[in-house]
Amino acid sequence: MVQAEKKAFPFINFGKMFTQVTTVYYDKSKDSLALTTTLPKAAPENVVSLDLPEGVTATYNKINGDPQQIFISKFQSDFLARHKNLHESFLQIDTGRPRLRRVETTPFLQGLFDWIREYEINHQEKAPPLQWML
Repeated sequence: MVQAEKKAFPFINFGKMFTQVTTVYYDKSKDSLALTTTLPKAAPENVVSLDLPEGVTATYNKINGDPQQIFISKFQSDFLARHKNLHESFLQIDTGRPRLRRVETTPFLQGLFDWIREYEINHQEKAPPLQWML
């Protein structure tokens, strides 16, 4: 059996999101969720997108690895349907308008970052530990 080659996961310092406030906004008409950091915005030419499975896209600053936004399309219809463990904690936060949230005090965001971390570990040979250091 041929094993799929694991690609290097780009350096994205998601750990910084744990120390920052994140804007959480769910757009019901588009069934999309956007998490935007309060970290300094990168120049447009330095912003890179990384497509993860299940409709998740992370944008980050390619210079320093600072995350800019995590966007999830088909959020309730697909993503939450696959991750029932996140559904209840998502319902506990008011997402009808952009709200500032701290990751460490929001169980839904903690669960989402756990999913990203698990994906990262499972899709490369060796996960660089600096990506999650604060």
